[in-house]
Amino acid sequence: MRHCFMSNQRYYGLLKSFLLDQGISVITTVNVYELEEATELARKLTGIEVRDTVPSDTLEMADEVRLIDVTPETLLERLSNGHLQQDNPKLFQRGNLGKLRELALRLVAEGVNDSLEKYREEAGLLGPSGATERILVSAQYHWNGSIYVRRGQQIAKRLGGELLVVTFFNPQKPLSKEAATFKRSLVQMVEKVEGKFVEIPISSRRSLPAKLVKYAVEHNVTRIVIGHSKQSRWQEWRKGSVVNGLLKKISNVDLFFVADRAER
Repeated sequence: MRHCFMSNQRYYGLLKSFLLDQGISVITTVNVYELEEATELARKLTGIEVRDTVPSDTLEMADEVRLIDVTPETLLERLSNGHLQQDNPKLFQRGNLGKLRELALRLVAEGVNDSLEKYREEAGLLGPSGATERILVSAQYHWNGSIYVRRGQQIAKRLGGELLVVTFFNPQKPLSKEAATFKRSLVQMVEKVEGKFVEIPISSRRSLPAKLVKYAVEHNVTRIVIGHSKQSRWQEWRKGSVVNGLLKKISNVDLFFVADRAER
């Protein structure tokens, strides 16, 4: 059943009411740039305009999704041999074929990861599965905070993972003007690199390791980036050591310590 020449809602209704609800199995194919959730991104990446799209719910209804993956070179060879029809000149460009291939791989990988996380949740399994890299940066409203975020973003980019940035604040102590300025800069930086920014309230510095570990476990974090400055024994006793607290409380997560450059 083709999705062209009918609205998304009508296509979805026909597929569900007249086929799936009647116990009829459906095997079909779709181009990645025709999926409603990927249309806009595909347009930005390739310039390909799509008039008719397939509703996102359709893909979610599928019991099984298979990716038919071939290289851009193979498709171009098939086109030159007359085995494919060229409806859109922008589609059969080597660069655009590569971008669409990457987009398709990403969508299928996200589906696999969602299924894995659902299974782990039902099985009561906690902590990272290792299927997706999630980099957590613990920053502060200080000029060093931007250094930690950049380091975390470099790791996330290299591993193809997600970037999460958390800061901790005491609700009883309002931010200074300087700290508020650093906060705005930090938020803008995280948005620019398409990360996620979260503020977590704490009552004291000693509770920071526990709060950080709790957030990391809940979000299946695989690596943590945090600043590390030298403290005297007296300072560790009075304020507590965040590093020592993390090492005692967390497992199966890699820790990356960034030196405090203010000490140099």
